Amino acid sequence: MNVIKELDNFHYGILQALSLIQKLKQEHPSLFNEVLPEDSDIRMGDVLQGLLNAESELSKSLDLIGTEPDD
Repeated sequence: MNVIKELDNFHYGILQALSLIQKLKQEHPSLFNEVLPEDSDIRMGDVLQGLLNAESELSKSLDLIGTEPDD
């Protein structure tokens, strides 16, 4: 498997994770106001924002190397 295909697969995985987390946010919005896990400074909203940033940067990288990420 070549690197570009691996990046495409990784991008698809990030999009799937984003979809699941956005559904979770709709069904359980309070989780995004609480610190998870216990004694941690990480909030679910932070996880969502991190995935959004990763997806955006990966999409830009795929554009630069000449591929079209799947939507």
